Amino acid sequence: GMKTAFLFSGQGAQYPGMGKDLYENYDSAKAVFDSIATDFDVKTLCFEGPKEQLDDTQYAQVAIFAHAMAAAAVLQENGIHADV
Repeated sequence: GMKTAFLFSGQGAQYPGMGKDLYENYDSAKAVFDSIATDFDVKTLCFEGPKEQLDDTQYAQVAIFAHAMAAAAVLQENGIHADV
């Protein structure tokens, strides 16, 4: 049968505001963002920037991963599960 895969953007796709709509509208996304423990505020960086910091690789990688995991949590919360 047909398989379902989740594909996520890589570095270069980051932008201030990313994930804020998911955070505000889905408990599963909120739980993901709220569970992240780093030495910087991932939520503020994702939702507000500044863009210069968000574009820095050491921050961008974490922010993009957080956004992807939040999106995956929302999909799963809504009964969409990936085989891959």
